[in-house]
Amino acid sequence: MPRKNLNLAFITFLVLLNIIAGCQTPLYKVIDKVEPGMDKSQVLETLGSPKYTKQTQNYDHWKYEFYKDAVKMSKEILFFEDHVVKIKPTVYRPDLLDHAMTANDMNEYEKRIKVYRESKGKTIKK
Repeated sequence: MPRKNLNLAFITFLVLLNIIAGCQTPLYKVIDKVEPGMDKSQVLETLGSPKYTKQTQNYDHWKYEFYKDAVKMSKEILFFEDHVVKIKPTVYRPDLLDHAMTANDMNEYEKRIKVYRESKGKTIKK
């Protein structure tokens, strides 16, 4: 009987884990919710942890990287005294080949390679 309960508990855990993972909002959908004046805790709550951080003079820089439609993008947020003072434009980066290699199936791979070929050598700022 205890083994049956253990299996049921494990299956319930996996189902809940799958539901929680599916509820995460992609970063590209929330990145534009960051506004000047927000503090670091608000940005962390909205976007999560940044990929890179650095400090220069009086500023903290947080850089976020994400993919949208197989295109790698990045956005940098500058803080002064723990508050957002500047949000650098989103940069669309042409380094898509690595992203294409992580495709789950051949159709997705071909789609990503097509985007890579079409954008090769281009960097677009929004």
